[in-house]
Amino acid sequence: WAELDGLFVELHLWRGGVGRLLVAQACELARGKGSNCLNVVANPHAFGFYRAVGFLDIGAAETRFGPALLMRIPLGVARYEHQ
Repeated sequence: WAELDGLFVELHLWRGGVGRLLVAQACELARGKGSNCLNVVANPHAFGFYRAVGFLDIGAAETRFGPALLMRIPLGVARYEHQ
């Protein structure tokens, strides 16, 4: 597996497809390295975004910033590939 860490998109670029493209690129990179899934520790403000691009909830995580959600997208079946 691979881990996505530090994905940020400037607020004025939200809902323009930039985040979806970044996730797609991360999936391609991870897949190219032989990973079969991509994990992310998502802060509460990003849950909806990660779910929308195909990540599934797999558990809880505690970070130095507070509670977070551990999420995973299986590679090869990402929603971004079908839209």
